Amino acid sequence: MKCLILLKENSSLRYLWLAQLISSIGDWFNYVAIISLVMEMTGSGLQVALTIFCRTVPVLFLGPWSGVLADRLNKKWIMIGTDLVRTALALGYILIDSPADLWIVYLLSSVLSVGTIFFDSARLSYLPQVITKDKLLIANNIYSFTFGLTIATGAMLGGWAIGLLGYRIAFIFNALSFFFSAFLLHNVKSIKRGERKEHLVSWKKELLTTYRWIKNTPLLFLLILADASLAIGSGLMNVLLGVFALKVFAGGSLAMGLLYNSLGWGFVLGSFFTNKIKIEGLRKKFLCSTWMLIGIGVSLIFFSQAPNLIMATCSLIFTYFFQGIFGVLYNTLFMILTPHAIQGKVFALDRSKLLTVMSSTILLGGWFLEFFSPRMVGLGTGIFVFLAGICWVIIFSKLLVNSLEKENSNEVVPL
Repeated sequence: MKCLILLKENSSLRYLWLAQLISSIGDWFNYVAIISLVMEMTGSGLQVALTIFCRTVPVLFLGPWSGVLADRLNKKWIMIGTDLVRTALALGYILIDSPADLWIVYLLSSVLSVGTIFFDSARLSYLPQVITKDKLLIANNIYSFTFGLTIATGAMLGGWAIGLLGYRIAFIFNALSFFFSAFLLHNVKSIKRGERKEHLVSWKKELLTTYRWIKNTPLLFLLILADASLAIGSGLMNVLLGVFALKVFAGGSLAMGLLYNSLGWGFVLGSFFTNKIKIEGLRKKFLCSTWMLIGIGVSLIFFSQAPNLIMATCSLIFTYFFQGIFGVLYNTLFMILTPHAIQGKVFALDRSKLLTVMSSTILLGGWFLEFFSPRMVGLGTGIFVFLAGICWVIIFSKLLVNSLEKENSNEVVPL
């Protein structure tokens, strides 16, 4: 298998992958524990939405600046530093003992999300430095597979561990995962010589210049907008998954772990599928990614009306199978179209866009749940993503296909 061969041949990619695998499993232990704990203490879908919202708000303000930092400083040491800081912070969840301590959940969720955005901006822009350009699709397949695997194992094991051993074990495991991630990242080495540049412009000017570059690169700009459509559905689903597990199916933390487990396996299967088929050229990558949005919408409609937990998990597997394929193509297109010198800022701005949209829809989802049933909110989410997918298929088919034939995949709009 191409993915295994690449991991075997490239030790830096292997260490980077293992670090992500371990820390992400710990993250899902933490996520399942926090959502289950808040629902147990409050019984409110709105409180669950607020908890998730707290994980995104700081990123709206600090996300873009993390990209500037990633382009100016050593990306490897940014990742190691944020992992060590998160190790200490993650242990703070142990102090939660009653509803009066929920402010600790909100505070730590906010602060830890800052570390995550700094880590992700550095990791995504560092990946092209440890592999060659022709291996980007394979590397993104590996990351999609890992993302799915960590959700599947982390959420399921987290739900099981919480049910047997309590919430504190999940928080301790999360802290240890960050520590081991930092240890593994120490072994990563870039295959490309670092480019030392004098940064004579301000951080604000760097961001504005990058933003203008994105606007003047229509392929990338429209792709970002297509992803924003999916982010609306993802924000609503972040709230709905916990509510469906704990209220609709009344299955407790184990049911929540099972739903996230199926989500993870969907990503795993999507990465396998993308690895097996040939999607060559920008045109095929763009069109394939937009068709995936339609598949996501249809699967969400089935999920919203699933009569039992088993049918819901099957629907989720299909939902995130399509989303896994979309994610691989999306990240690969990003890395192909973006110059290395500004990748940190572009990825950070894109991440900020994603979390801005998701945070808004998370709160909107919590508000919807105060007036409508979870099944109604889920149905509306599926219909929206389905219609958005149709719109983007038409846009990329009719407006961009002709220009794609003139584009060279290595060509970018100059800064």
